[in-house]
Amino acid sequence: MDAETVEVLRDQLARCKERASALGLTPPTDGYVFSLDPDGGTPLVPATATQRFSRMAARLDIATNLHALRHHSATELIAAGVDVRTVAGRLGHGGRCHDPTCLRGVAF
Repeated sequence: MDAETVEVLRDQLARCKERASALGLTPPTDGYVFSLDPDGGTPLVPATATQRFSRMAARLDIATNLHALRHHSATELIAAGVDVRTVAGRLGHGGRCHDPTCLRGVAF
């Protein structure tokens, strides 16, 4: 993970701890950084993140969705010279991207 991403996650973790503390809660050491629970005890459901992103995009009058953002991210990484296997891994495909069909929708 790059330093900027690590810093963003550390900031998010600090906000989570502050929120829990303000409510008199102690977050578990294995809690989730992205959670609707004040103590971070349960993970954010993926559909919730997708829905929130869609609402935000609509509010900002941006015609996009979270899946399109994944494709954009892959395109930018490949354009920056990141190898295909690394890009596939970042998208959650692990080492399964052995043929070009897994890169459909990615512009070169």
